[in-house]
Amino acid sequence: MKKKLIKYLIWINLFAFSSCKLDGLQTNPNLLTPDQASIDYLLNSAEIEFGTNFFFQATYNTMDLTRLKAMINGADYNNSYVPASFDGVWASFYSTMLPDLNTVIGIGSKTGQTVHTGIARTLKAYTLITMVDLFGDIPWSQAENPSNFNPKTDPGSALYDTALATLNRALTDFGKTATGGYSSDLFYGGSTTKWKTFVKTLQLRLYLQKRLVDANAHSEIQAIVTAGDYIQSSAQDFVFPYFGNSITNPDTRHPSFVNNYLNGASDYMSNSLMVEMFDYNNKGLGIQDPRIRYYFYRQQDTPGTDVNAIACVGLPPPAHYPAGTAWCQGPGGYWGRDHLNNDGIGPDTKSRAVWGVFPAGGKFDADQGVPTTITDGNKGNGIWPILTSYSVNFMLAEDALVNGDPTSAGTYLQTGVTQSISKVMNFANVGASKVPTASAVTNYINQVMTDYNAAGADQMQVIQKENWKALFGNGLDMYNTYRRTGHPTDMQPARNPTPGDYYRALIYPAAYITRNANAKQHADNTQVFWDTNPADPWIF
Repeated sequence: MKKKLIKYLIWINLFAFSSCKLDGLQTNPNLLTPDQASIDYLLNSAEIEFGTNFFFQATYNTMDLTRLKAMINGADYNNSYVPASFDGVWASFYSTMLPDLNTVIGIGSKTGQTVHTGIARTLKAYTLITMVDLFGDIPWSQAENPSNFNPKTDPGSALYDTALATLNRALTDFGKTATGGYSSDLFYGGSTTKWKTFVKTLQLRLYLQKRLVDANAHSEIQAIVTAGDYIQSSAQDFVFPYFGNSITNPDTRHPSFVNNYLNGASDYMSNSLMVEMFDYNNKGLGIQDPRIRYYFYRQQDTPGTDVNAIACVGLPPPAHYPAGTAWCQGPGGYWGRDHLNNDGIGPDTKSRAVWGVFPAGGKFDADQGVPTTITDGNKGNGIWPILTSYSVNFMLAEDALVNGDPTSAGTYLQTGVTQSISKVMNFANVGASKVPTASAVTNYINQVMTDYNAAGADQMQVIQKENWKALFGNGLDMYNTYRRTGHPTDMQPARNPTPGDYYRALIYPAAYITRNANAKQHADNTQVFWDTNPADPWIF
């Protein structure tokens, strides 16, 4: 609790520091010259920007694309986004993250504050990798020249190499004796041991991501696994924390909590995900996913019947939906929306299902069936699960399976499911009512492994279906997985039978296209360098 309070006060102090004047100077770190800036405040500012803006925007859009959250902006892919949709993440990277991180590296390299420079290099590499994963080729080598207003793009493959080199530089920094620590670190409290573990895990993730184009990827992954220094337990997870206080300057509550508990729901949950968790993969086995009451809170625990609030009530599913596909709403009040359903918004903000206690810090579903309030549940004390032990196990399961080792893949799968359920169920004290029993958890895991062992050539489907469920809150890694593997193959179809090309890369933002004379928009079906899978139509 003391450590958590200290980190919360750092948030408060950073914003206070940024909003006052000292000795006649503007004290916003972004506006200071390097010799005037506090390296602690500057790095703390970058960490906050990373979690509250950069990752938040990256994961929200990609959760839509992967049915972790309902995609409702358009009736087809091509009309769901406009270039301005991605201005935020682009500006966060180029206008805030890079300048701050480069300044930290510049100051710390001169003063010997290598904990700071190691963290800054790590975040710089993660954000660079993410930008390539989202957009493909992006400006880089010319982008940091302040006199060049029209930087050209660099190939994504080259930028992956740059990110890998940056991570190696970070490991070198963490191995040095620093002139001072960084106790205000929001992720690992300044522990270089944990940061080194994260860096090596990020390298593992990088190699898996480009396994289709890198013949050495498997051996590089195995070298990291054999060395043993990678994220293997919940205590090592790389998560961004929200502290759940109602103070509004700054607001330290999880944004998904605020968006869905302040004045009713603003998001629609994914019918597809809720239905498959309510009844294991919609198979009629009576096995419920132990995480469903933690992921989703139902504001009413009966199905919607008002056609003014839920227009599809009583209508048959589209003809192109396979039998058994989720449609219109889930059972028992699991009320969301179908993929690419852009019906107008009805009077349902106090009726539809919303984010629950994990990861948004909301309310545990114990069949209360009452609308949310801003004082509910964990009051926004949540996280962004950016890179976790359970996610790593799903990555290793994929790597093992594609390299001819289904036995090890199964072991990693079982560990990943087990760790995910444990992380979610131990996330907050929710009381005893309706908490899944130990036998319910065991039955679920046993069913997963039964399906895996019987799947034959479809074992990747089982792995990625469970990975999909576990990645709630991290659309970015699911978006990468979906394009890399093509699994799960049975995602709920778009409601429109002709939804257009899937976004194999996000379209370039308006801020880039309209302001850079060398910028050229790419097509919706443009594939990033590591995606060598068939062109669209392939997956939707």
